[in-house]
Amino acid sequence: MSKGRYRMMWTILADLVGLALSYAYGVIVPAWVGSWIPKPLSTHALKLYEHIIALLSHPRFLQSAFLPNAGLIWLTIAILFHLVYRMLYVRRRAQSKDLAKPHSGSPGDHYWETVQQRFKDYRVALERWKPKITLRTPTWRYYKRLYTDQPDIYWRGRTLVIEKSLLEPNRLQELAPYLARELMYYNCEDVACWDILDSYPDHLNWWLVLWNVLGFYVCLPVILAKSFLWTSYWRGRVKVADEYAYALGQGRLLHYHIDMQIRQEEALQQERSEIAREIAQLEQQSQVFENQVSIMDWSLPGEDTRAYSYETYHNTAGSQERFYRAWNRLSVRISKLRKRDLQLGIQELKAHSVRPMLEERRGQLAARLRTEQNWMEQHGITSSLSTAPLLPKQEPPRLLPGESDGRA
Repeated sequence: MSKGRYRMMWTILADLVGLALSYAYGVIVPAWVGSWIPKPLSTHALKLYEHIIALLSHPRFLQSAFLPNAGLIWLTIAILFHLVYRMLYVRRRAQSKDLAKPHSGSPGDHYWETVQQRFKDYRVALERWKPKITLRTPTWRYYKRLYTDQPDIYWRGRTLVIEKSLLEPNRLQELAPYLARELMYYNCEDVACWDILDSYPDHLNWWLVLWNVLGFYVCLPVILAKSFLWTSYWRGRVKVADEYAYALGQGRLLHYHIDMQIRQEEALQQERSEIAREIAQLEQQSQVFENQVSIMDWSLPGEDTRAYSYETYHNTAGSQERFYRAWNRLSVRISKLRKRDLQLGIQELKAHSVRPMLEERRGQLAARLRTEQNWMEQHGITSSLSTAPLLPKQEPPRLLPGESDGRA
């Protein structure tokens, strides 16, 4: 059994535990509460309960089953909650308010042909391996992004959704490795697991707390299972997806894009350093302006005052206006630079948080590619990937002895 299916089994088991707790709640808690209620009030409560059951259960056999056992009532309510959450998830998944209407394309359509050509390339790359790897391709759609923070490629249920610009000719070198990675999640049933897990609540809100307290829908075991069983697993699957993309012949391109992401953080650091230097210089100039105000010197710092009369700089309103106008421009420039530095700082913080994983992924791919390159050199094979970016000159980590790259 795969690790994913093993964790899914525990998630389903946690769900069954929740249903069992709902049943136990119905058996124990109402009877316990009823024992504390005064006799006349408990009699009226019992009649009200029987009346409600009679309204909800028209068939006689249901009434005879529910009346003696309140646990069945709570269990039925819990199952209904499951169905409601599932229907809400399906409805939410079907909605497309966050993007333009996805299209499926058809043979002859430029975007459809682009994706189909990538699938053909992957199948050709799989011919290198023994035993043969079977490639299954998902149902997919393309859409036009409405907001800048929307992803280029993601899963809506078990349908792959690709942003339209990613299918343009100038971005094919991005599409090829990213699409290959997503196919791992589809072929290894991760997408099916996501589809099931997403139908469960992710966290507790005040409604769910109320249902848990009343025992109508005890979902806390499932939420705990999702929080502790799946988080580390999905992180590990990122590197498995890289391995799968390498198997589909996209190792070099994927290595290149990961390397570019790491270099972006370094570029952010460099730009922030340049901004810090410029801010320091401008603040020194601002201090000069402030010092001149204290002595009512309205000459612009660094400007040659010998060509102008004393009255021009010290007595006229025009000189003051020119002086304050230059000072305000300086202050606006400093404010813009600080705002830009704050934006870059947020981007750098995000980039820094994912850098350890990116470096692990880059090292893993570099080891695979170096092993492949050495194998090809030993067999006198020249790579036909002339358009792929070359590996960096530095020596990457190699595979450990005994590790197989799966090559025939």
